[in-house]
Amino acid sequence: MAFTGASALVRPLLAAGCACLLLTGCGGGTAGRPASARPVTAPPSGAPATPSPSGSTPAYSGPALPGLAAHPIALVKAPLAGVPYPVGDSFVTIDFTLAATGTGSSNPGQLTFYSAATGRQIATAQVPFYGTAQVGDFNGTPAIFVHGTEVTASDGLSTAGSVEHEVGFDASGHKVTDLSWPTSEARTGLAGWSATTAKSPGAPQLVIYDQDGSARLTLPADQTGYVPLEPELLDIVDGVALVDHSRPSAGGSGTDHYLAAYDLTHPGDPLWTSDSARPAGITSATPRLCFTSGATIGLLWPAGGGKDVLAVQDVHTGAVKGATPLIAPSSTLDGTPPEADNVQSDEAVLAFAEGNPASSVAVSLTDGHVIWQQSAGQQAFTPMVVVGGVAYGSSPSSPTRSSGVYTRASLAVDLHTGRVAADNLPTAPLSATDNGYALVPDEPSDRPDDGDPIGYWIFKAAAHG
Repeated sequence: MAFTGASALVRPLLAAGCACLLLTGCGGGTAGRPASARPVTAPPSGAPATPSPSGSTPAYSGPALPGLAAHPIALVKAPLAGVPYPVGDSFVTIDFTLAATGTGSSNPGQLTFYSAATGRQIATAQVPFYGTAQVGDFNGTPAIFVHGTEVTASDGLSTAGSVEHEVGFDASGHKVTDLSWPTSEARTGLAGWSATTAKSPGAPQLVIYDQDGSARLTLPADQTGYVPLEPELLDIVDGVALVDHSRPSAGGSGTDHYLAAYDLTHPGDPLWTSDSARPAGITSATPRLCFTSGATIGLLWPAGGGKDVLAVQDVHTGAVKGATPLIAPSSTLDGTPPEADNVQSDEAVLAFAEGNPASSVAVSLTDGHVIWQQSAGQQAFTPMVVVGGVAYGSSPSSPTRSSGVYTRASLAVDLHTGRVAADNLPTAPLSATDNGYALVPDEPSDRPDDGDPIGYWIFKAAAHG
């Protein structure tokens, strides 16, 4: 799945056209969000997230939200570290205590896991070092990965140093990964693995490490006819490493790129490459990774004439499940506007650069057919979250709203028709779980727009056809 957390090895997935996919159920990885100053006391295990003095959930006073039930299930208190993270069928909050002054180490943290379906606490977990968090999957299971740094001081003779730690938990709060490595090795944690570039004599190489620190996959430098180039890790999806390789161009001058998929459970030759996994009618072997959703990936293939084809493909085999007709994404992209998919309906809404006449398009993740596409006369719609058959996002006339810890949508569009369902909403979902529960910030009307929320409501997606 796509990550938006800090990862030195994962470049922006599209230089032109689509940006990274913000996944419903994956949280989009809200690593490094500013922390609130509000202390949080976790309720006892099994208790509702935030009961009122009478024992019932406080009353929701916000607007009706398209695609969601009329009433929320529970209110989760705002954590210290940004907003709750959707992980599988749970929401996870992170709180921390300050590390000892002068140590330079990351703060100790506590993760609290809430069932999205009930709002009840199901588990807690402690981590000795918390700096950032990232949501993804480990061996096909949704997980949250917490990264932190431990600084070791000199005893007067030894050299001071630091160690990177990354611990992963599944949606139930069970630990699934526990990695550590010296900071000097310049590795990056990614989906329960870590990866770095190691300099062999005169040639860079890509190394992906297992949990025990052993090198699971080592790829030598790509020979281009000029200087050796390091293979570039784009993502790890369902145990498959997607790597961008370089090679001499067919014409004999310049360098071309191709995509290769490697099985990290049985490393060896690629499972497939973009040479063998092209959609019908495509001659280029240089696709761009547009999004990931479970074991499905979206690749944007150049089709000539400034047009592209978006193909929905299986990450293990490269098999094409379906592809769109020719589309024309913008040739430049300022920033990385988010995109969203809906795990329940197997549909994605993709945003292209603002100013493109067809700035958003809804695509089926099952067979790649276009569900709807914006018309030339419409303002650019930037999707952020999809839940309950509705795509929440923004436009110039219905812009995003920000607080100290998040930026949210204010425009709701019907996922199946592209028609506006509501605009300039005073609150809206920030994320949604795999089983169709949305997280909505509590934003009382008498509070400044940029004030931190008291908590986050959990809403169930309404039934839709």
